[in-house]
Amino acid sequence: MKRVTLKDIANRLSLSVSTVSRALSNDVNIRRETRDKILRAAEEMNYKRNTVAAHLRNGYTGAIGVVVDEMFTPYVAQALRGLQEVMQREGISLLIACSYHDPAQEAQNLRAMESAQVDGLIVCPCHDSANRDIMRRLFERGVPIVFFGRNPGGIKASEVVANDYSKAFYLVDHIAKLGKKRIVHVTGDVESLYFNNISKAYTDAVARNGLMPDGRYVIRTKPTFEGGVSAVDEMMRRGLEFDAVFAAADLQAIGVMNRLLEKGFRIPGDVSVAGYAGSYLSKMVFPQLTTVEPPLVEMGEKAGYLLLEKIRDPEAPNRSVTVDARILLRNSTHIP
Repeated sequence: MKRVTLKDIANRLSLSVSTVSRALSNDVNIRRETRDKILRAAEEMNYKRNTVAAHLRNGYTGAIGVVVDEMFTPYVAQALRGLQEVMQREGISLLIACSYHDPAQEAQNLRAMESAQVDGLIVCPCHDSANRDIMRRLFERGVPIVFFGRNPGGIKASEVVANDYSKAFYLVDHIAKLGKKRIVHVTGDVESLYFNNISKAYTDAVARNGLMPDGRYVIRTKPTFEGGVSAVDEMMRRGLEFDAVFAAADLQAIGVMNRLLEKGFRIPGDVSVAGYAGSYLSKMVFPQLTTVEPPLVEMGEKAGYLLLEKIRDPEAPNRSVTVDARILLRNSTHIP
């Protein structure tokens, strides 16, 4: 079916294309009667505004790039929901690429977004330093960038982050106050400011409770379900005695719980398990997982507003927004 154009509406109403265009853009200089007539005709003819052409006339592509480190948990999905709601209202599309925790793939994704000439970038980095030079080059070239969840450091772009350190600290402190003396920490296998913050919170919290931090009790593995499973196998290989596990990612924690249950441990009777970056997956397992839950939809919205601000005004100041996560105490650490 042929697409209805401004010229088609103009011919039907015996008006100029310019008048039709201005009316559909809510130009206050168009008489109300004329505007109403044009709007009725546009609806009857099923006219759809060509947002791509409109953006191009203003020097934009009408699309932003979103480069994330994973797509298999609701963490990113919930953030994208908030981001998309903001961008849809502006007629802006999302181009989404995932690195799957692979810095080489992330570099390829960033270059692809540059080639697509997106109007701006939302980036959730998979590594602190691997692609910092690419991101810095894009930033210095004037590409608006907002970091989501974590900033790789060294780039003074806008960012939306959660208060990771304080919430992780209080959660580990709470687990220690339950009487747990041998708390294992499962963290990521790449250098990341996020994982470093979570690990520092763990170390500080156990020290505060008179428990000497022991490097053997820190297990580095991929932030995935399989990573959690392998972490338990590594704990067994090291011969660790443990009564609690705190993981930096919920998927790791869920993998830990599954492997422990397979080996006959009771949760939380024998071992308490907690995660971080809570999502509805943490409620779908048994026992339900104690975790820290950032307001992910809100974070996506805030990232969208920050990016729009920089797209509209490149001279706008870069902002750092910290949102308040909440600790959710559930049956994986507390006997019901």
